[in-house]
Amino acid sequence: MSVRDVSLRFYWKAQSVMVPGLQYAQTLYEHVLWQVTTGRGAWLELGCGHQVLPPWRSVQEVDLVKQTRVTVGLDADFHSLKSHRTIARRVCGSVTTLPFMSESFDLVSSNMVFEHLDDPEAFLRETAGHFDRIYIEVPDFDASILNRLRQLRGRKLIYQDSDHVSEFDRAELKALAVEAGLRITGEDYSLGFIRLWCTRS
Repeated sequence: MSVRDVSLRFYWKAQSVMVPGLQYAQTLYEHVLWQVTTGRGAWLELGCGHQVLPPWRSVQEVDLVKQTRVTVGLDADFHSLKSHRTIARRVCGSVTTLPFMSESFDLVSSNMVFEHLDDPEAFLRETAGHFDRIYIEVPDFDASILNRLRQLRGRKLIYQDSDHVSEFDRAELKALAVEAGLRITGEDYSLGFIRLWCTRS
């Protein structure tokens, strides 16, 4: 047995003892999507890329997309959109200037999008007229005390690439939503992520 195999066996055994019930973050996102899309008329998935769920959940992704009358994916990466197989209606464009008429969607989902935006507050103001409900998920700055220590020492963003430009603690993200005229109807901070469910006020 290889060192890798031994390490993986130890990891899975240790996980079941140390953090029983731990879920993969994308598993939780899938669960959230099933909850918020069922019975909806029109759903906009921001930053849809080349897939909504991990590759091994492709069958479930097909079923998920069928939950709404209309599903639209928006992403700035044309090549990712070309390879997307489940969302038929795909638009290449910027999330900060949505190419849709007002009140086009019942639901907008934003999974790991905000941290890429130069002006997330402007994004929320721009999108507020396009949906009844929005689901927002971003990495949780408050999830680790190390982030606060890094901040006190004047270190740069936790991200190591130029594409990630913002970090959010819980109070900041909630304040952004409220200032954009949204009402927060649900919040969750498990697995190192902030998850907000909002409606238009």
